[in-house]
Parts: sequence; structure tokens; C-alpha cells
Amino acid sequence: MLTRIKCIPLTETTRISKLVSAAEKRLNKKTGKYCIRTGRGLTWFTQAPNQGVYESSDLFQFTDFLKELHFSGSSVAVLGGGLKGSSLILSLFFKNIVAWEADENIYAAAKNMGTDLGFPYDSIDFRLGDFLEKDRSGSYKISIAEFDAIYFFKPFNKTFSILMGERLSTARKGAMIISPSLGLPPTALMTIYSKERFRLISNGKDKKFGFQVFEKIS
Repeated sequence: MLTRIKCIPLTETTRISKLVSAAEKRLNKKTGKYCIRTGRGLTWFTQAPNQGVYESSDLFQFTDFLKELHFSGSSVAVLGGGLKGSSLILSLFFKNIVAWEADENIYAAAKNMGTDLGFPYDSIDFRLGDFLEKDRSGSYKISIAEFDAIYFFKPFNKTFSILMGERLSTARKGAMIISPSLGLPPTALMTIYSKERFRLISNGKDKKFGFQVFEKIS
């Protein structure tokens, strides 16, 4: 993938990772009763609708994965912005990043992260909002149809496959859908990525904890 800066040094991802880790610690002090520690970092239940869950991301692995992609799009919608770590990494590769986070505590902890880091991080549009919310007519209040790529994180409740399958159906033809490997049964994965609408572009090197990309074909 073409990066926005000529070379992405390891120190850049390290700087972002430290920033996110510090925000996690601050948030854990505020909402610690909901937090559990796993072998891969911090996880806690959020106050977002649909029983959202926050989980630490491997930003180094994400950076390496994006470097291997061959994609020239410029805009990304981040569905579930979390503590902004993925958005900060994505901003190294994409010009326009719009991220939505529905948990007010997480949003407040992350909204100003990166602003003082300068280019390219200061261009991220980080918004408080639920990307699954619909209006009275049944249409989504947040549109993702204009974005070249969509990024979302792991399953957050038992109806995740149905919710995300419906949500991603509104992405435009040709959009790239980027996410961590979801670890779902084949039937659940097909509910999200039906053969009629999506094709697999990349499954990454780590099938369990890596990342994957699908293209919207119809």
C-alpha cells in the first residue's frame, strides 16, 4: 500500500502504542470494574449500545499488515473507533479517516489523542455516534457508502454476524473491508461476507490473531 509518509519507522508505531496504552490505563482507573486482563492485553465491556466490547489491538501487526496491501484508496470509515489506535495507524496510509465511537467514556479519553502529534494524525475526524443506529424509516443514520475502505473490530455480541452483514451491505461496490481475523464459524462468517457480495482479498499470515480484507463486489 502507498503510505502517506515516505517511510514508517518502528518508532512511529511505538509512539502510537504508548499513547494508546496510557489512555487504556487512565480509562481502566475510571471503569476498572468492567475490565479484565487477557494474554493479549486489556478487555472491558463498554457502555455502547449492542453490548460493545473494547479489546487492545496489536498495532505493530496491524502496521505490518497494511504495508503488504496493494490498495490506492484514500478514505476509511472506522466502525467502533475505540481508543483511536487503529485510526492513528490507518492515518499513515489513508488521507481521510472518519471514526465513530458510541461509548462516551472511551470517546472522551480518545478524542484529543493525536491532535498534538501533528501530521498525519491531526486530520482524523473522530466522532461520538453509533454506526448501527437507524432512523424511523429504518435507514442508518451514519452513511458509509462514500468510503473507499471500512475498518471494524471483533464480534461484540451474539447477533454480531447479522448486524455487521446488514451494515456492510451498505458499503459501495469496490470498497475494501478490513478487520482482524474474526474467529467465527464458517456459517457466521458467510452471514457477514456472502459470496454474492464479497470476495476475499487477503487473509494475512496469522489466521488466528491476524487481519483480513474482503472486497465488496456487488
